Amino acid sequence: QSFYNTGITSIDEINLYKYYNDASSPDVYFDNIQIGLSPADWMSVDVSTDTISPGDSTVVNVTFSSCSLIADNYSGSILLQSNDPLNSPDTVAVSFTVVGDPEIALSDSCLDLDSIMVFTTHTDTLYIYNTGCDTLFVTDINNTLPEYTVSDTLVNVLPGDTGLVIVTFAPLSVGFYQDTLVILNNDTNLSVCLSGYSFAAPVMSVNPDSLEAILGCCDSTTQSFTIYNTGGSDLTVNLMSGEGVLSFFDGFEKGNLDNWVDQGGPYTKQVTTTAPAEGSYCLEMTGNPQNTTQQGVSHTFLASTPEYVGFYIKTSNTARYRSGYVDIGNSTDLDGLLRLYQQYDDIYINGTYFYNITTSNQWHHIELRNIDFTSKTYDLYLDGALMIPGQSFYNTGITSIDEINLYKYYNDASSPDVYFDNIQIGLPPADWMSLDVSTDTISPGDSTVVNVTFTSCPVNVGSYSGSILLSSNDPLTSEITIPVSFTVVGAGEIALSDSCLDLDSIMAFTTHTDSLYIYNTGCDTLFVTDINNTLPEYTLSDTAGYVLPGNTGLVVVTFSPLAAGSYSDNLVILNNDSTISICLTG
Repeated sequence: QSFYNTGITSIDEINLYKYYNDASSPDVYFDNIQIGLSPADWMSVDVSTDTISPGDSTVVNVTFSSCSLIADNYSGSILLQSNDPLNSPDTVAVSFTVVGDPEIALSDSCLDLDSIMVFTTHTDTLYIYNTGCDTLFVTDINNTLPEYTVSDTLVNVLPGDTGLVIVTFAPLSVGFYQDTLVILNNDTNLSVCLSGYSFAAPVMSVNPDSLEAILGCCDSTTQSFTIYNTGGSDLTVNLMSGEGVLSFFDGFEKGNLDNWVDQGGPYTKQVTTTAPAEGSYCLEMTGNPQNTTQQGVSHTFLASTPEYVGFYIKTSNTARYRSGYVDIGNSTDLDGLLRLYQQYDDIYINGTYFYNITTSNQWHHIELRNIDFTSKTYDLYLDGALMIPGQSFYNTGITSIDEINLYKYYNDASSPDVYFDNIQIGLPPADWMSLDVSTDTISPGDSTVVNVTFTSCPVNVGSYSGSILLSSNDPLTSEITIPVSFTVVGAGEIALSDSCLDLDSIMAFTTHTDSLYIYNTGCDTLFVTDINNTLPEYTLSDTAGYVLPGNTGLVVVTFSPLAAGSYSDNLVILNNDSTISICLTG
């Protein structure tokens, strides 16, 4: 509680009074007005008030307790206030000295660091308690094996307090590791046994390590590459392909949160094998959060303007209040691009209702495609379907992004669990390339063939580059990128709407028109260099131009006879595909 006037530096007066001019004002009473002499938790008396007859006396028992104190000297007073007109108040001075030593206690006598893969790590926590009444000085914590390391070797623990030491198990070869932590301190030296087992890791490699394809117009071909596991454990791998630059991806297949920074929050954030969207792992957030945004996990990447963002999200119970949040932005505007959250059975995008979730524990794939940092818009997709074209950024002033935050929000003990998977920033899907494998588990010594299909139908003549990203649980090579080069060669291909145009029977000195459509069914620009004919009775709206791949050109033919008769002619269309002609009659 703040002072009524925060500028006051001392006090020297108290006033007690009634206020308000009202005949019905109630009586008010005061008693035991005390300024100073705050209660001492180490001292108590068994008498607080008494009446003593003349010539009589009362014994007051004073109890001293050192349980909550550290070794030190303490002073206080016992104040006696009475109706003695000469000796009231009276004070009994009190001096109290606590002598003692620190007392060490440990949370565990042994730590089991689990069975883990070589080249990975596992941690456990050892708590050091001081149950004594003087400071406990831990002067060293040592062990023998280099596979075990401790976060601190010098720890000072105040009386009644707790120290924390994190033990990390990081094996580099297969085997069973037993060791002992020796804790040197100013009470009694103690030891803690350590045990951990490491098993062989998977080893991922690919062949070939790059792909190149060349196709003509609207054609397709399939190439393949092989993923090998030459290690000693199952290899779990996720695959995705796209074009452009990948800023960040995590499918949590390493089984840990090493790519993320824990931003706090009193709930559990962990990688789990519970029904991931793809692969073998996903991120789980469970427990009761607080009313503080961005208290979850975050990842920072190089500032970029990606064309694509995608992630999977699900909640354990749609009947409960707020659960999962995704904020994407930069260090000065954490949700400038996107704020997505689930509230009951609804998904909200940038503060606006977006979609109703009908089933708990169902994964939904959210995608931001065609992100445009000039227009500050993107196309929002849900489970592969376009839901909102041209969705505005949450903050249209943002010019790049470099951070993503995943978290739970709202202080509610019934807050549902929330899960995330395959967080992807950049590398938008390429419509000219597709894979027949998206995730796989490969046994030791085995391999998987992945077929890559290239198609030139959706693209024009030109050179395209992309990547295939493999994300796995190989602790040394968790990601492999296969560069892909794709070239489409071809020309414009001409097609016409008609092989002949009949300009009808009309009166001399009048006109009649008809339209000829020129299609480009090829994959390069069609250049029409000239369109000519013989008779002056037929004229054209255009005799030269170009038609882009997949587009259509229009030529209007006008018949203007000046004399009666039958007029037959031919239009000859010169172009960079093949010269073609159509007949004209009128």
